[in-house]
Amino acid sequence: MVYPDDLVNFHKTWDKQLTDVFDRITDHNQPLKVLLKDDLWHKIERIVFGKETMDSILKNYYNVEK
Repeated sequence: MVYPDDLVNFHKTWDKQLTDVFDRITDHNQPLKVLLKDDLWHKIERIVFGKETMDSILKNYYNVEK
């Protein structure tokens, strides 16, 4: 079951899971890469090569009660 506040409650765990495997993203074919703007893919590459840190998935949380 998914709850509206799951990102708030689990973002640290999920961030860790993502950072553990994110460096493999450029090792595999990315068929949907054509849908990304070049600057986003370059950001992904900078993260993979340790030149930038990945944003927390908490950044995707939208609080409708604000």
